[in-house]
Amino acid sequence: MIILQPVPEVYASGDFALSPVAESTRYGFLPLSGALDPAEVGTAVVHIADCNNI
Repeated sequence: MIILQPVPEVYASGDFALSPVAESTRYGFLPLSGALDPAEVGTAVVHIADCNNI
């Protein structure tokens, strides 16, 4: 059985202060699921929004 799970690539958020963000390694992947805490959700939103900032 193959299980696919969406993951955004995350990196250190720096001094982002508009919402709580989770500490992350320099570069890594954050598996998206219903078990994320609020800081991890904030991290995912920040990095998804940053990808759309062209």
